[in-house]
Amino acid sequence: MGGPHVTLLPEEASQFADVIFIGEAEGLWEDFLRDFESGTYLRRYEQTSVPSLENIPQAHRGLFHRRDHTNGVLFATRGCPGLCDFCAVAVMYRHSLRQRPIAEVAAEYASFKGT
Repeated sequence: MGGPHVTLLPEEASQFADVIFIGEAEGLWEDFLRDFESGTYLRRYEQTSVPSLENIPQAHRGLFHRRDHTNGVLFATRGCPGLCDFCAVAVMYRHSLRQRPIAEVAAEYASFKGT
């Protein structure tokens, strides 16, 4: 289990899952898969540094089965520079905004099929 809820309330989440992921998935997921294959995975994987947004794999749109607008979803940034104390995004990303390289965002956008 992972995501904002798990990252912000890991002790609660650990009561309901065999494995939890705290923080962003890059690096953690690869570690878990390697550990799982060897039969020695941890109960808790925690991101200790801010992962780079460079060279992140594009989404495998062929796995999308819904016929809504998710087939054209991509991300260009993560986080928010705002200081809102009520916002989970601001807390989770430590009030910072990070950007993917423009060329990578453009290449992913160019890969979308037109309708």
